[in-house]
Amino acid sequence: MGTVRVADDHDLRWRGSDQARTEALLARGIAFTAEELAGKTREHHAGSATEPELFEVKFGPYTVVHSHAHLCDEIIYVIAGQLILGSRVLDPGSSVLIAGHTLYSFRTGPDGVHFVNFRPRNGAGYLSKDEFMAQRGSESVDAPTRAD
Repeated sequence: MGTVRVADDHDLRWRGSDQARTEALLARGIAFTAEELAGKTREHHAGSATEPELFEVKFGPYTVVHSHAHLCDEIIYVIAGQLILGSRVLDPGSSVLIAGHTLYSFRTGPDGVHFVNFRPRNGAGYLSKDEFMAQRGSESVDAPTRAD
């Protein structure tokens, strides 16, 4: 029999950067800016190895989220503000599919951004630009990122 799980808006809480995940990334030597760390998340469905993950994210004005990749695909849907990928500006109602193992970065507009992020499972993994390049045997960390 199937499972139905409801995430009620009144039960969901905004929180700062996921402390456990952030500490694990910092332990690997990955650096984040204060603006990145000031972002807030709200988990709707935690997901598992076999179930999808859905969460909301908010970043303030002019935040730059540095180049990184995830191990699985993700879909981002913009609710408010602007998410800027290279020369592409995603306004409310816009979405983007980012394939797993794609190096990308983005920045926010003058009003910040509020988006939902869907991944087919949790544990999507986070690879910094340096880790991504090292996995591919490249010595250059200045390779272009996929921005659009």
